[in-house]
Amino acid sequence: MNTQPAAEEVQQSVIAREFVLVDEAGNKRLVMNVTENGAPHINMYDSAGNPRLVITVNKNDRPTLTMYDSTGTTRLVLGVTKNDTPTVTILDSEEKPRLSLIVFPTDTPSLTMYDPEGEPIWGMPPGNLFGNLLWHMP
Repeated sequence: MNTQPAAEEVQQSVIAREFVLVDEAGNKRLVMNVTENGAPHINMYDSAGNPRLVITVNKNDRPTLTMYDSTGTTRLVLGVTKNDTPTVTILDSEEKPRLSLIVFPTDTPSLTMYDPEGEPIWGMPPGNLFGNLLWHMP
């Protein structure tokens, strides 16, 4: 069965505020929209309807990609800050940061590990965001 539309049925563009894609059972799997404050969002859902991936550009034009585990807990955030600094943050099951990677505007990379409370315990290179922290025993 050919499900492709005839060439004359294909539209060059579709204009809308929101698109919702569903699977064969009618379950929401992807939502693309623009929020009230003008931020575009792409939200992807697993087969159980749980949010798993969100891509957005916030009202200050900063892009973020956020991944969630099967319980809806934020586990990974990729972003670019206001001064165009790329960041990667891995969070634990209580959404506390445990590992972050940053490349500063000076092109200096930084890797930081955090304790269970989200406090930095190790950082490289010395002199990163947290002063001269190289190692701190929890």
